[in-house]
Amino acid sequence: MRKGFTLVEAAVALLLVGAVVYMVLALSQTLRAGTATGPQEEVLQAAETLLEAGVAAPTCPTSASVTLAGKAYRICRQMAGVSLSPPSNTTLQAFTYRFEDVAQGESFFLTQISWEGSPPPPPPSPNFSASCRKVSPNRLRMEISNTGATISTKVLSLSWNGEGKRRLKEIYQGSTTLWSDNKGVKKGSQVSLSQSLTFGNATLDFTFDKNFKTGSYTFTLQLFVGQGNNQTPYTVSCSVGW
Repeated sequence: MRKGFTLVEAAVALLLVGAVVYMVLALSQTLRAGTATGPQEEVLQAAETLLEAGVAAPTCPTSASVTLAGKAYRICRQMAGVSLSPPSNTTLQAFTYRFEDVAQGESFFLTQISWEGSPPPPPPSPNFSASCRKVSPNRLRMEISNTGATISTKVLSLSWNGEGKRRLKEIYQGSTTLWSDNKGVKKGSQVSLSQSLTFGNATLDFTFDKNFKTGSYTFTLQLFVGQGNNQTPYTVSCSVGW
């Protein structure tokens, strides 16, 4: 795959291949009568279209003739003086193109950045597993392991099959109370902890307003990473005999 962009698009283009670069499009202009002049919008658009089409411009000072929006220009290119650190699987080139108005003798410059390669793989995701243990008739211990990417969150929910009238009242990590509610909340309700937890590995205890009846239960923990509508949920489940 091969792509080309001018500087005004470079930040977006490079973000797609995993490199974040902030740059500002700068049009170098000649001075005439003490004032700066630049190309008209249609000339600039025609020049950008020409570069995106892959025009073969000679190396400066040798130039070639082109027509932009009905006006004659001479074009050449040289290596751009920009510093970039591309991803390891990508090669980048940056050229500055000089467009000289044949009639007026004025010039403007556009820098184009091109890459060859493929985007890097997406970042790793968490890889959760968990085991459950009955600590008491109304207390569950969940030991969570994560062999993937580490995440941190303060928002989670706990669901379980059956026993729909039971309510979650407290969450502990060791002797530390992370969350409590005297009335309790329904299963599946999001709760906000008093401090962020990093998963990694963690052991959490959950207490309920009433004892669970004898039986087999599957508990599902959801961890919510992000804010508002941009939250990403990660899920882990485990089963236990009560």
